Amino acid sequence: MLRKIKQSEYLLAAFCFTLAACASQQSCKCRPSDPCCWPALNDWNQLNDTVNRHVIQTTPPGTARYPGEFHNKTACEMITSVYQSSDLIAKTSYMIDFRESTGAYALSIFTHYWQEAQFHSDFTSECCAVSTKGQNAVTISPRMQWQDMHRFADEHSSIIVGGGASTVGCIGGFLQSGGHSPLSSIYGLAMDQVLEMKVVLPSGEYITANDYQNQEIY
Repeated sequence: MLRKIKQSEYLLAAFCFTLAACASQQSCKCRPSDPCCWPALNDWNQLNDTVNRHVIQTTPPGTARYPGEFHNKTACEMITSVYQSSDLIAKTSYMIDFRESTGAYALSIFTHYWQEAQFHSDFTSECCAVSTKGQNAVTISPRMQWQDMHRFADEHSSIIVGGGASTVGCIGGFLQSGGHSPLSSIYGLAMDQVLEMKVVLPSGEYITANDYQNQEIY
């Protein structure tokens, strides 16, 4: 039996077909190259408006070598001519995933023996105002673990907002994830206590980051 197809039915069928086509092309993770799920430019602009224009469009390293709006043949040839594959693994002491910590065929920076701590009774950050009041603080090296840090603070009649697991390193994932502590309900997260950091940038530059300089890193 034949019947006339209404316009609404036609649109519905076309819409369903489009969704099916998109579903067949999608991978398990949405990428900018997938127009079926990746937000359109207008969507990004609307999000940017809601956060006072703080959305930053990043360009991944080596993007000139891949198809897309940033592809550049000249830059691609330059990257290919100088590129060398050499992994860099940095670790303090203990790692959960031993496959990542072994550093096979890679340059491994092992800070296990770099264990230093210095107590300051009148610490002020670099480049701060002369009138800034000093405070108790401690400068530590990458190797320090919380069992060492709590003991060191106790020797100076102080406490520190640190981790409860004794063998976890003080610097690294603990701080980068916020740093939950048994004292957080009183003093906040461990990351809130950081006054200053000495950082090596991917460019190799060694900088100081605090409230007064390199704030985007701090």
